[in-house]
Amino acid sequence: MIRDLGSVDAIAVPASKIIQRGLQPPLFVGYRRVTVAPRPDLYETAHLFGVHQEQTGISPPTLVSSLDQAFRALDLVDPHFEAVEP
Repeated sequence: MIRDLGSVDAIAVPASKIIQRGLQPPLFVGYRRVTVAPRPDLYETAHLFGVHQEQTGISPPTLVSSLDQAFRALDLVDPHFEAVEP
């Protein structure tokens, strides 16, 4: 699973909520998870989440700074994805 934060303009979620969510089980159990965080603020937020996943014994998402790095992390060759609206 790839979570691409590349189009996020701003983060308005308190760190306490990121930590709280990080302490909970993943929503998609059994999938390799990669988070694309191209800016330092996004990277730090995603890292905070991952640190708290690790503290509870959950393997955190792999954190990368580009979609190409995400594809490589998942061993994908010439992938074809379509964006989905939330």
